[in-house]
Amino acid sequence: VFSLCTLEKCPTEVMFSLDGFTIRMVLWQLVVLPAFLVLLTKVVHIPDVIAAMMLATVTASSVFAGPTLVAMLGLDKNQATRCMVLSTMAMPFSLLFFGTLMGIVPLGLSIGHYVHQINFFLIIPMIIALVYWTFRAGFSQKTAAKFSKGMNWASTIALIVFCIGAMHSISSADGHHLVRVLSYGVVAILLAMTLFSVTAMVFSYMGPDHALLAGMLSANRNIALAAAFLDQIVTSDLMVYVAVSQFPIFLFPIAVQLGRRVRKRPVKA
Repeated sequence: VFSLCTLEKCPTEVMFSLDGFTIRMVLWQLVVLPAFLVLLTKVVHIPDVIAAMMLATVTASSVFAGPTLVAMLGLDKNQATRCMVLSTMAMPFSLLFFGTLMGIVPLGLSIGHYVHQINFFLIIPMIIALVYWTFRAGFSQKTAAKFSKGMNWASTIALIVFCIGAMHSISSADGHHLVRVLSYGVVAILLAMTLFSVTAMVFSYMGPDHALLAGMLSANRNIALAAAFLDQIVTSDLMVYVAVSQFPIFLFPIAVQLGRRVRKRPVKA
């Protein structure tokens, strides 16, 4: 709710102001990459646990913090916002369809409960945000600024609470499971790096800024939301993966900035 209320524009206005890049980006994220994963699992044997992690990643929307992360790199925040909103609304369909094709989502999954999760995590927050934006039109600039600042703080606190809850999956793991936690962390980092690199290369024809933007949006996914939708079949392994997958999200902007500085550094003869 806070993420939708702190957007620079009303969510519906964002969705109806789509451009070619946004449409291509979301199709790449939620159709092309998941389809490639399905084909990959038919050719290469991938353990079910790892396949479930990969599915939760490639069918997930861009993280809510995506626009802020790309803005830190001087990229187009509005374009990132459009991609984030559209991919979030389309995500449940991609997750269910490709998850069923891969056999990870069972045919016996309760569709009623799945729809309930969509309503709880997407539809109701969207309605609340739309009500807020309806009243916000009558706010003075000062009042709107105060509300935005308050919700930014509330959003930050909510993120901290979520991270604490997610980290419980790691803290509860004893020494025997330490290797599992570290290995899932490696999977999360390698998958994020692969998505970033491949996507940046695919979108390089649109210029370096669009390539970097596309790579950031593709690499940083809202895996926690995928786990929330599939709470009927979520395993402890997937919850550990959800926790460790948060680290690459916040490390990517730092890594990109360091890469930029290294490239700009003059080469000594």
